[in-house]
Amino acid sequence: MSTSRPAANVIPTESNSAFRPGCCRCEDFSALAEGCTMCSCRSWCKATSQRGDPPKPWAVGATASAAAARWDKETSFEGLVLSSLAELASPPLAAAALFSAVQGRHHLLLPRCAAVAGVAVLSGAAEGLRNFSFNMLRSNLVARLRQEAFGVLMSQELSFFDEADGELTSRLSSDCMSVYSYLSDVLSFFLRSGAVALCSLLELLRLSPSITWRVLLMLTLVMVCAEWYGRVTRSTGRKTQDALAELGRISSEALQLLRTVRALGAEDLHKRLFKQQNAVINETQRRRGMALGIFSAASNGLGLLLQMVSLLIGSSLVLAGSMTAQALATYLLYLDTAVDSALELGIEWSSCNDALGSAERVLRLLADGPVFEPAGHCPGAVSGDVLFDSVSFTYPSRPKHQVLEKVSLHCAAGKTTALVGFSGSGKSSLISLLLRFYDLEDGQGILKFDNADVRHLDRVWLRRQMGLVPQSPKLFRGTIAENIAWGQPCVTQAEVHAAAEAAMAAEFIAELPEGFDTICSDEKLLSGGQRQRIALARALFRDPAVLLLDEPTSALDPKSSALVSQALEQAKWSESRKCPRTMIIVAHDLRLGAVQSADQIVVMDGGRILERGGHAELLELNGSYKRLMEDQRLPTEHTPRI
Repeated sequence: MSTSRPAANVIPTESNSAFRPGCCRCEDFSALAEGCTMCSCRSWCKATSQRGDPPKPWAVGATASAAAARWDKETSFEGLVLSSLAELASPPLAAAALFSAVQGRHHLLLPRCAAVAGVAVLSGAAEGLRNFSFNMLRSNLVARLRQEAFGVLMSQELSFFDEADGELTSRLSSDCMSVYSYLSDVLSFFLRSGAVALCSLLELLRLSPSITWRVLLMLTLVMVCAEWYGRVTRSTGRKTQDALAELGRISSEALQLLRTVRALGAEDLHKRLFKQQNAVINETQRRRGMALGIFSAASNGLGLLLQMVSLLIGSSLVLAGSMTAQALATYLLYLDTAVDSALELGIEWSSCNDALGSAERVLRLLADGPVFEPAGHCPGAVSGDVLFDSVSFTYPSRPKHQVLEKVSLHCAAGKTTALVGFSGSGKSSLISLLLRFYDLEDGQGILKFDNADVRHLDRVWLRRQMGLVPQSPKLFRGTIAENIAWGQPCVTQAEVHAAAEAAMAAEFIAELPEGFDTICSDEKLLSGGQRQRIALARALFRDPAVLLLDEPTSALDPKSSALVSQALEQAKWSESRKCPRTMIIVAHDLRLGAVQSADQIVVMDGGRILERGGHAELLELNGSYKRLMEDQRLPTEHTPRI
């Protein structure tokens, strides 16, 4: 379901029909008339219904789409039946017209020729109707499949993406198109060829059982060849699809990181990797080509042999008076139809296997299904108190690597906690656990939010109470205003401007040519500090009780870092809540004002807490914090540890 982009200078509101007033977890927007029961936005959805708003365009569109889908199914079936009947009616009518001319029955020739012409017109119209309706039907089915596959991916746990092969987008594009190809063959040509071949065989049995039993033995050989070719194409199709996905990954990675590749002088390495994967595809297609050659030789040779055998046996029956010449001509025409349909069936069967082999991954993904979690508890009042109690953690993709070990940390409501330490010490993992990107298992400790175990809280509600500003934030393709309000159903310009002001981003946004309507399509348009402040505005727009900042000034120049620091100081206070926010800052740069002024500074290394306290207190300890402070910056994974 798509929505149009709003006009310039228009921010989505409840009354703006260009934007859907849906919610974060509602997919069936037609259900909004009855009130959403899938998430905590139920009250808003019911309020919309109580206002007596008219039916929404997407609800009308869904009804129209369902009606169109039913029409496609009916017309595709009708077209299939009519085209098959027309093809089956052609042999006897053509034979009758031919023998009318041979026998000199001129009074029958014109009507029989007209009947053949009528069948031809009916066949053409039915074929056109069948192709059109089947094309629309499979397009709708694949669109639904692609939508469901995307929904399944979006609902997976983050551990799924940690272990993913990096080719997920190919499942939504090339793999789904493989299913389209499969449906194209099965729903249209495969069914038609199968129906025509079966009916032709029944008619051959009626005309001459003695010839047909001999023909069936040879037709069995054709079907055996088709089944063997189908197995080969299914295997090669699966391998080709996997290899194409890997080839796309290699080329995409090389082109996106082209500056790095050239700086490292690694062009030849990437060319060699591309060549190796391209050779795998070429070899797989060569095997498929050999199988196709063998199948074509066997099937076409057997087809001609069938006609010769049938003509020889049928001629002897005509000479013996057991069969009329017109019946033999009809038999040969039916045989030609049956052989052609059988050969098409074999080729389409191989195409189906090829598409099935390519589509196995997306079908396996759909078989796994989306990850649904029952709605958790949604407390009323929120203070933002966070407690890590003896937390130990390992990532599911790296079960042998202990990231956190017996970490106990209290981040009091309204206070600022700074997490500092070496890279890989577990600082960012604490934020991931707090956002429930991963959940602790039994025996790994307890993580509480406002004295409640986070595993018992509703994930969507919990994340709404927090605002995340990640390291090197990415912006979605859309306007700056849309990026700030991303994911929010009811937005006004004043709210967007207020969030930008709070993040100290309004000034530079106003200086851009399009202002808040500037499209964030090119990272070169905005500097790192500007993107960081837009990400901060996006977090503040939700007015979170807890603000999480993961390396907010990493890779920024001193001027940009100073501006971001000022924005962080301003973001500590929540005007709507009339109280300070809980802030958790992960930082390498100890010169950051928000770190030195933090109520609590926690020094971590190796998944453990080494020191904790205020800035002056830690300096007096003359320990790890002071040594790091004297360095003026924390070392990274590229800095030798002494």
